Amino acid sequence: LLKAKSLLLCNNDPNIQRRVLEQMDAEIIAMDTMNLWIRIEKETLDNVVSQVDILFINDVEAQLYSNFKNLDDAARKLLGMGPRYVIIKKGEHGSSLYTRNSVSHLPAFAVKRFVDPTGAGDSFAGATMGYLTKVEALNKDSLIVAMNYGAAVASITVEGFGTTSIMNITKQEIESRFQKLSGGPGRI
Repeated sequence: LLKAKSLLLCNNDPNIQRRVLEQMDAEIIAMDTMNLWIRIEKETLDNVVSQVDILFINDVEAQLYSNFKNLDDAARKLLGMGPRYVIIKKGEHGSSLYTRNSVSHLPAFAVKRFVDPTGAGDSFAGATMGYLTKVEALNKDSLIVAMNYGAAVASITVEGFGTTSIMNITKQEIESRFQKLSGGPGRI
């Protein structure tokens, strides 16, 4: 088995995600999915979801997967499937972190020039997981900080077409946006 601090199973066929899981030994395992897999590979998807720490899913997918319209109800059902944390992505409306005992709603970074949403969810999940590779322990507080970094990166992604903006990203710009999302210096 390959060892890693974190593993993000990107939105892919759950059969492939399951095979990757079988080859990895990661401290923090997260996954993303989409409506296609919910519709055509639900049984395999259920198996993968039961093995992860964090499920990234957008609001429409959460409703479809759980069969609940209310996102709080949807998250509770998804948490019951195995993940310790469910992160529901809501685009320009931010994201919500659900645990068995709490819910935290986080804002999106307000962009001045919205161009293209393609890749924003992937940027959000990737940056969130990137931050988590540096934490001592996965918990609600570390996830909230990580999600604010994710929102900062996603906001840069939507300001260009495709990968245009993300290819020119700077740590300084990410930090500036993170500070605005998290309430300023000293919150890291």
